Amino acid sequence: MIENTPTEPKKYPVVVQAVLPVAVSEFWQLIEQPRFFKKNHPFVANHTVVHWPGNNAHDIVEYYSGLTLHRRFFEWSANCLKLDIYIQGAKQAQVRWDIVPKTDTETDLTIYFNPVSFSEYPKVIRYLIYRLYINQMLRTYTMHVIKGTIHYFETGQPVKPNQFGTMRHFSY
Repeated sequence: MIENTPTEPKKYPVVVQAVLPVAVSEFWQLIEQPRFFKKNHPFVANHTVVHWPGNNAHDIVEYYSGLTLHRRFFEWSANCLKLDIYIQGAKQAQVRWDIVPKTDTETDLTIYFNPVSFSEYPKVIRYLIYRLYINQMLRTYTMHVIKGTIHYFETGQPVKPNQFGTMRHFSY
């Protein structure tokens, strides 16, 4: 699954799977474009590229809510992306995207989130935070992005702000 550094919790991953109606090569063409998040992401106000694409890629994602994330990619291979997400310099999560052809016209996408920002809490509190909040919030967030990606491939049009609903941490 996701590789863990010694400071990361080894439990509480969030896993979301989807089949995209597009060939792997077309999906990669989208990902490799600088600022691609503006095309398929319903919560992104600004997407700034520091270095793109490939290993050591770095971008800054600003949401409509004002929340700003730094994404630093440490693995960029033919079927996998691995990245760390930071807020104000503090690592919040490690994320892995597995990108695998299903058919000539479909792609299996599995996204793993490994939150690290609540590791200082006692085990029972971490579990409650994960079960009652983080798991559902990240699943909902990811499904909005997947819906945006499918919308972009089916219509050729970028998504509109909050097109599939709002989320407190990311929307206006």
